[in-house]
Amino acid sequence: MDQLLPDQLKALWQCVERKELLTEEFNLMQERGLAEYRKIWSDALLLEGYQELEKSLLDELGFYVGCQDSAEIQLRCSRAVESLAKEWREKVDSTDRKSVENFYNETEAEIYELMWWHVLSEDLSPLSYVTALHFALREGCRRCLDFGAGVGSGSILFARHGLNVAIADISSPLLVFGEWRTLPAVYPTGRKNPNVRQRNLPQPDALRDGVA
Repeated sequence: MDQLLPDQLKALWQCVERKELLTEEFNLMQERGLAEYRKIWSDALLLEGYQELEKSLLDELGFYVGCQDSAEIQLRCSRAVESLAKEWREKVDSTDRKSVENFYNETEAEIYELMWWHVLSEDLSPLSYVTALHFALREGCRRCLDFGAGVGSGSILFARHGLNVAIADISSPLLVFGEWRTLPAVYPTGRKNPNVRQRNLPQPDALRDGVA
């Protein structure tokens, strides 16, 4: 764990450029590394009894919003980016700070967008959380502030690996959902992350080993 995956891949690509490694070999090593990251991510987020990340996250979201139709939840997720853009155009005056704040404190479309993003079906960039986790563990971090926590997936990942986590986000709906996902007292379907605490803003005197 001394060298993070992005650093490993950078070094391997330099070997390709020096013609010490075939491109095909690089691609194979990259896929192996990403597969390991995918497993770490999925293992942290899967609900008890689930094997597939997409099914787990969609059912989790459906349980939260009171809709047991997985196809409907997937449809809402797939349209979330478009819905957010439409809401923004209709409701927000970008020159008015209060208007922007109200938007993020009222819209729930962002929950659908982020949960779909974390399925990894279209984009692997959420795996940067796994890189952050490896960095934190390598540096001996014990506490982490997940600043801009979104739906709390990164916080769950960190907590699963023993870090004490506090979450912060500009969006009240995201914070409420993130708290629901991470606190066992209000979450009835099996995930327990006692190391996660929610807060709207970080306290000035609350020192953290890491900020994600």
